[in-house]
Amino acid sequence: MDISHEANKGSSIYELIAGGLRLLWFYSEHQKKVIICSCQHIKSGRKVNKQEINRIINLRKKYSEAYLANTITYFDNGDQK
Repeated sequence: MDISHEANKGSSIYELIAGGLRLLWFYSEHQKKVIICSCQHIKSGRKVNKQEINRIINLRKKYSEAYLANTITYFDNGDQK
């Protein structure tokens, strides 16, 4: 709870905390152990911005649709020098 918790009750959107920096993320509902990191911001108040939560909920919906349509593309920069 000190490092990560649900950012908005019931939304399944989580917040990772590192000082004043916040990273919003969610689990893939289609693949076990897959976490989608959606955005980061500097928290300025006690509660997370409702617009950010709504944006991430919409992103999660789009991710789910893309997963089901098999249209997800990802890039792995680990092999580049």
